[in-house]
Amino acid sequence: EKPPPVHPTEIRTSISPPTAVGLKTTSALANYATKAGVLRVWDALSGREIYSQENSLVSKATEEGGLAITQLLYNEQECSFAVITVDHNIILHKLKTFACQKQLIGFSDEILDIVLLGADNSHLAVATNSTDIKLYKICDMGCQLLRGHTDLVLALAVTPSNTDLLLSSGKNNIEAPRRYAWPDTELSSFFGWLDTCSSFTVGRLGRVAQSVRRIFRERRPVIEFVPCVDLPRAGSPDCNVSVLQDNTVRMWLMDPLTNEVTCIGVGSRHTESVGSIALSSLSASYFVSASQDSCIKLWDVPKTLKPGLEVSLTPKFTERAHEKDINCVSVSPNDKIIASGSQDKTTKLWSADDLSLLGVLRGHRRGVWCVRFSPVDMVVLTTSADCLIKLWSIGDLTCIKTLEGHSSSVLRAEFLSRGMQLITTGADGLLKLWSIKSSECVATFDHHNARVWALAVSKNEDFLVSGGSDSELVLWRDVTLKKQDEVRKVQEKLILQEQELANLLKADQLLTALKLALTLDRPLQLHRIGNKQEVIKKGKAGLEDTIRQLRADQKESLLKCASVWNTSSKNCHPAQLVISILLDDIAIGELKTPGLSSFLEGVIPYTERHFNRLTQLLQDLYFLQYTEACMQRHTV
Repeated sequence: EKPPPVHPTEIRTSISPPTAVGLKTTSALANYATKAGVLRVWDALSGREIYSQENSLVSKATEEGGLAITQLLYNEQECSFAVITVDHNIILHKLKTFACQKQLIGFSDEILDIVLLGADNSHLAVATNSTDIKLYKICDMGCQLLRGHTDLVLALAVTPSNTDLLLSSGKNNIEAPRRYAWPDTELSSFFGWLDTCSSFTVGRLGRVAQSVRRIFRERRPVIEFVPCVDLPRAGSPDCNVSVLQDNTVRMWLMDPLTNEVTCIGVGSRHTESVGSIALSSLSASYFVSASQDSCIKLWDVPKTLKPGLEVSLTPKFTERAHEKDINCVSVSPNDKIIASGSQDKTTKLWSADDLSLLGVLRGHRRGVWCVRFSPVDMVVLTTSADCLIKLWSIGDLTCIKTLEGHSSSVLRAEFLSRGMQLITTGADGLLKLWSIKSSECVATFDHHNARVWALAVSKNEDFLVSGGSDSELVLWRDVTLKKQDEVRKVQEKLILQEQELANLLKADQLLTALKLALTLDRPLQLHRIGNKQEVIKKGKAGLEDTIRQLRADQKESLLKCASVWNTSSKNCHPAQLVISILLDDIAIGELKTPGLSSFLEGVIPYTERHFNRLTQLLQDLYFLQYTEACMQRHTV
């Protein structure tokens, strides 16, 4: 008997259990959140779908079987509901219109890249371990999510010539339809070509009625064969084929009036993750992308940028640039040279006209993480995993300076102060400020506790933003002018006080001058005041009232000065007066000096020496008086 015929089957749709459900108390309605991040409203009595969300702000689940929305919370009083996503974001919607009221961003995970957007650097675009780009408004840190990528966003780029233009790159999946002819004689060669793909599914294709899935260790583009509407026969002229290509570049444009950002272009020609992108500086006429496929591509920016109109971007030039993964790419300020850095320890310079090789910079012992052009000189900066920062001359391709100071990989760097300073970030969480002239680190900033992957500097360099693996965005303000102003004010106040001290000494207002000298921390002036005959003659009574008015720290400073004076017989008298007054304060508990025992151990030997010396002088004085008395006439 002939076996029963086998007919191919197709899965038209699938129904998954809900991930979260919210019920209204006033009517029999149910909210249904799918793993695709779309909200659907059902009538619980009739089972009829009332509403399906079309413009969801929640990205699809990145993992198979994963959740996009974890919870729905209904607020009956406000007539709104909150959507809690798997990325720890909270999106508030109006119930009547489903319009978004507010977005609250939760845990950012690892921060991969950041750039400043807007004419006055009003917004901050952040790429994290997420498919969405987070766009923060710096003044109040309000955030909106930019959806478009379907996998992690790895890099961002902006240009000073168009501050509303944003580039992003990452790992993406975009369907690009293609058509192929399938004669019977070419089916075998066709399946041989399929061996270069990582996975595929073949549906109803002529006599082929089977499903085949092959998985290879090496990652390659995913190919999916979609069945035709009409069943073609063997040797039919064509069949629709949809190629799922990874790793795209997206172009975004911000409306300066509403601050809304929309995607205006998509490019998908790389075969691996696009880890770095850079826009031209002068005219924003082109941009460069670098990928883990060891290639760099030069793309033309459309001359007309229209919000809401998404165009397909095509690379103008492609060049296999390095032997290993490319970590960074940068464009010179005059838009004529492109630099790329790779894990193969080299940095290469390319012509922006045709991507021809201009030169190779060799010298790092490990992979190059960052490359930047100087804004004023023909100099290229590179940072590496060998903990070194190198400056190279573009003219002769030689290393002109090497900066050492980081204890781990140097991940990012930017020029400051018109090319006279550098700010660098490391894998140890430190930010370092360098002076190029002296080749020294002038400041180290410690706030992050993990790798600092991202760094962005404002246009006028009054602040910068850093981010890294610790999920923290840190905004740093330039306080140089503020500190200089504070130092200037302190110096002016010091000059006035020193002049006042000189006037008091000239007017013999010694006790007032003593207090001011303590405030200014002038030990020499204290010594001169203490040796004045007016102070010595008044003794303890003259100093006691003034010393009682001093603060505890001033009394402690005066006590230390007195202990120094006490080491000399010339200054022992004022020293003993001060020590006597302060010991009374210590005895009654008004002055608590740490290390009092060690202080007394140093004072007592000199005090005993002075006492013995003065006792001997007193005895000698009495002997002279006795001798003088014996020499009088009445004694004969």
